[in-house]
Amino acid sequence: ECGSDLNYTCLPRQQCGPSTFQIGVLVGGYGNGTAGNSLNALYYPIGLYVNINETIYVGDLMNGRVIKLHQGSLVGSIVAGSGTPGASNTQLGAASGGYVDASHNIYA
Repeated sequence: ECGSDLNYTCLPRQQCGPSTFQIGVLVGGYGNGTAGNSLNALYYPIGLYVNINETIYVGDLMNGRVIKLHQGSLVGSIVAGSGTPGASNTQLGAASGGYVDASHNIYA
């Protein structure tokens, strides 16, 4: 049902054949829901950015850092923050994502 008060246009979905879905592939963290602070763990990952080389940048909120994961690696490296949330010039208070520009500058 569409909300006409929001001026939405609804289009019916027609399925032409079976649907298939890609099964998820672990690209970082333990994969079992366990949080951690090592370079192969995440604690409340929120927001990510994938560049043209398929390198993944993940905002690791509760660890106060942004982790960089190269394609095929389960161990990341810290590219922003210290691994401890805070307000100093080497820490991030709430790493909730980021962006990497063409010059490889990271905005977190």
